[in-house]
Amino acid sequence: MRLLAGLLVALLFALLPASAQDKPLRGVALVIGQSDYANLPALKNPASDAAAMEDLLRRLGFEVTAALDGDRASLASTIDAFEATAAAADVALVYYSGHGIEAGGQNYLVPVDADLSTPALAGQTLMAVAPVLDALAKAVPVTILLLDACRSDAFPAGTAIQLPGEAAAIEAQVVGLGELRGPAVVARPGVPDESLGMVIGFAAAPGQPALDGAPGEPNSPYAAALLKHLGAGGYSFGDVMTMVSEEVYLKTRARQLPWVNSSLRRILSFGAPLAEGDADEAAIRTGRRSLLLTMASVPQGNRSMIEAVAAQEQVPLDALFGMLEALGVDTSDPSQLQAQLEEGALRVRKLSEQPRLDVDLGADVDRLVALADTAETEGAFREALDFRMRAVDAASTAQTDAQTLQLAALSVKAGDASWTLFELQQAVDYYDKAAALADGLNADRHFEYLKLKADALAAIGEYKGDNAAYDEAITLYDAVMTYLDGQPDDDVWADAANDFGNALARYGERREELDYLEGARSAYEEVLDIWTREAMPIDWARVQNNLGNVLASLAERQGQELNLYYMARSAFRAALEEWTRQDRPLNWARAQNNLGTVLRVVGKVEENEASLDEAIAAFELALQEWTQLRSPYDWAMVNSNLGNALTDLGTMQDDRAKVEAGIAAYGRALEEWTRERVPLQWATVQNNIGATYATLGRGLDGEDSLAALRRAVEAYGLCLEERTQDRDPWNWALTNYNLGLVLTDIAGRVEGTGELEAAVAAYRLSLEVYGQDSAPTDWADVQDVMGWALAMLGYRTENAEMLQQARTHMEAAYDFYRGQDGARGYFEERLSQIDTWLATVS
Repeated sequence: MRLLAGLLVALLFALLPASAQDKPLRGVALVIGQSDYANLPALKNPASDAAAMEDLLRRLGFEVTAALDGDRASLASTIDAFEATAAAADVALVYYSGHGIEAGGQNYLVPVDADLSTPALAGQTLMAVAPVLDALAKAVPVTILLLDACRSDAFPAGTAIQLPGEAAAIEAQVVGLGELRGPAVVARPGVPDESLGMVIGFAAAPGQPALDGAPGEPNSPYAAALLKHLGAGGYSFGDVMTMVSEEVYLKTRARQLPWVNSSLRRILSFGAPLAEGDADEAAIRTGRRSLLLTMASVPQGNRSMIEAVAAQEQVPLDALFGMLEALGVDTSDPSQLQAQLEEGALRVRKLSEQPRLDVDLGADVDRLVALADTAETEGAFREALDFRMRAVDAASTAQTDAQTLQLAALSVKAGDASWTLFELQQAVDYYDKAAALADGLNADRHFEYLKLKADALAAIGEYKGDNAAYDEAITLYDAVMTYLDGQPDDDVWADAANDFGNALARYGERREELDYLEGARSAYEEVLDIWTREAMPIDWARVQNNLGNVLASLAERQGQELNLYYMARSAFRAALEEWTRQDRPLNWARAQNNLGTVLRVVGKVEENEASLDEAIAAFELALQEWTQLRSPYDWAMVNSNLGNALTDLGTMQDDRAKVEAGIAAYGRALEEWTRERVPLQWATVQNNIGATYATLGRGLDGEDSLAALRRAVEAYGLCLEERTQDRDPWNWALTNYNLGLVLTDIAGRVEGTGELEAAVAAYRLSLEVYGQDSAPTDWADVQDVMGWALAMLGYRTENAEMLQQARTHMEAAYDFYRGQDGARGYFEERLSQIDTWLATVS
């Protein structure tokens, strides 16, 4: 038996008791590959899997016994001999590739002559795994069992096994092995105290099938992952198996996730890695392994979200997990995460459609470009960026015009790699460099690169809250559009106009003036003239959805302008004609939510119960795809919106059950929109809860009314702890206004001045945002309610000066609403009451 190489020296020095560290270290491995079955479907990969694993384990220093296509007798003999050999070893590793089956809580290896035609024959020819593990646990300190078994569709339903000596047959699980518990290393008869336990690795989770390799691939996904990572040095064996599991998950597009059961009592690790390739190739492998280990800590909600985005946009999972690693698994803002990933997926798809970059700038540049391409395929994005940057530096001596344009293209690739890691300012710098290089040499390229710079600046504006970056982006978009207006390619123009519209729309949401939103509306409408439904249905639907959002924002900003809401409603319905649930489930859910939001506002403004019913139906449809597991943030958002619609309809119909259902929906939203994770969204739900209890309280009597109104005050107070003036000034003002209304309602039901004083203070705060010029309607509404609160307070405190202030505020509101239906009667009645109180206290 050979001594284990340095790879396992570190492992066993860390593992063995001090008394054992001075003796030679030995490792043995048994590799079993079962392909050529007599009575079951043949498997194409196990033979090559076994050969490759045998070679790897030999290079790792194991003495390897190989058993290929073993029948029941030969396999039993080989295993018996291996158990005897293992008694003199420190580590025993068994790798099995072939069919496997589980029955009655036991897992069985399947010899090539296995006969499952009757339960009795099955029991005689299958080989149980547990006795092998039991024998090894008693013989060797460390046992590693790797089962690449249970290919799908191997066993018909109803397959049963009758073990020798047993009267009854047990039904087999026809897909997947069962959870296999290794023998305990402590307090088990026959297991020596120095036994350190075992690791059992399954190619798939319990009850799930393990896949054979795709056509043209020599190894199964599990074997390929073991071959790729088992020789990695410097990692614990647990980390190695984690890398193997995540590698299989990526390569099978989430269809297969291996599972590991470990009962080791010490940390198990290999020493130095196998020497393969140069330092740059090693860096790619390290980057890949870093990605895989990071993936293991990704919350299930984010993992499900990535799977859904990757499936919808048809991009590799590797790319999206790499982006998540760059964003930070736990630090990313959930309110932006899905949008960032979806936009990133679109970028990945667009970049993948570009031809491979061919350059003539020397062998070193060619090599770096090829390394970067490989690193990107492996999801090693930091390494890819390093190679792209080095390629730009290596090509900086470009002399001819053609070489200068190639250097510009390399700079764009470096910018793209920077953006993938969300190093947006660096992306801007590389795109700027590319545009400068192309200037005077190729106008199309120059403006193409300027447009990329504008895109990156707009992303900085959006994700960093940098308005100056948005301003610079818009200036660049203007220049690009001016150039493209004179060019013949309509698709290029439409692509730039669409991105320009996106920037204007997002920037417009944070600006008081409507020019940006109107500009976005115009851009989208012009794009739809080029990206027609017939020519580009998916992009047409995306622009329709974006147009609907802009129209809805304009409607809200213009005093609930119904015609704009009707247009938005039509745009969302148009998007749903192409964004079907089957083909674009996440986009379909988004459009349903957007449609529901508009239908809810229309229903509330028009007091239209049918529109509110439609809104509720749309939200409920969205929740069928935006589930709590798959898209937790969006699930919470839709529940919040559903709560709004239910409470509106319940109030309109005087239906307490619907109002309570709305409050329950708000509660569900708060399960994911926690104060710690998304404070502003948490505050929004608290505001909505406050509004619901306020409405509820106004419709009740006595103590029930007061209890509901005080619950509203509590919710508004919680909201304002996070919804501050600097964070969200307009909504901060709105919540203060609503808080003042509820406090005034309470004051009308109780004696004293505390609620009125608090109400006046809340109204005054709202006026710090609601200016007479910037928000005239809101300003006038506050003048009205603050005037009445001051009047009540002045009367209760017998303060004539305060009553006079109240009259001044009320007159200001009357001046604004004068001429509108009902205004005269309302205000003259209020002013008359104030005059009566003035006469009383004077």
